[in-house]
Amino acid sequence: MRAARLLAILGATAALLVLARDTLRATPSSPGLAGALDAVVAIDGAGCSGTVVVSRFLVLTAKHCVQRADAEAPVEPATLAVLVGADPRAPRARLPVRQVVTVPGRYGADLRGALAGRDLALLVLAAPAPVVPARLALDERRPDLVVAVGYRGVGRELGPRAAHPGRVGTTDARRIVTSPLTCPGDSGGPLLDLRGRVVGVASLRAPGPCDRGPSLFTPIGVIAELAAAARVTRL
Repeated sequence: MRAARLLAILGATAALLVLARDTLRATPSSPGLAGALDAVVAIDGAGCSGTVVVSRFLVLTAKHCVQRADAEAPVEPATLAVLVGADPRAPRARLPVRQVVTVPGRYGADLRGALAGRDLALLVLAAPAPVVPARLALDERRPDLVVAVGYRGVGRELGPRAAHPGRVGTTDARRIVTSPLTCPGDSGGPLLDLRGRVVGVASLRAPGPCDRGPSLFTPIGVIAELAAAARVTRL
């Protein structure tokens, strides 16, 4: 019995060491990830995160960040602003939003229902963001090792941008479930693969402390629908 328990402990330790070794590569020192981190922005007026993608005029975020439960349409663009930089309290740039595009439809207060697989939105900026847009992972393959990025804070007071490496658990066309990676303020932020490509958007997390329970991300599969509504001709 003791031998079996010892083997189990050694196996778990080895797995953690492998995870630590691999996720150490998923740091801002990686060129692809460093560029992707710069493209992550804070959304003032929503208390959320987002990512500049495709063009310097587009920010990908979560629908629930910019459209209230049971509302027919998203909030007015004038109520939002995109803050560029590592600390939203001292942003490099503050950019007004010209248009808000969400996946059509209402959703209830329980985000796990109607928003499953469709918790995405695009913000069209009135001026270009001074960053290189992050790339999108439009293929069907899901990575094992990932990095979540966001501006976690308290309430709508966002904190400095931070990256959190972890693993993907289960995944399908409507959701990507990971190890605990997100906190309030991270909603709308990207889930990146180790090449710095966006594979998902932060949607939900388990209740309680941030280091407990899984995080749920929406795959970017319906971004083409959003891009068409925003008149983006090329992804």
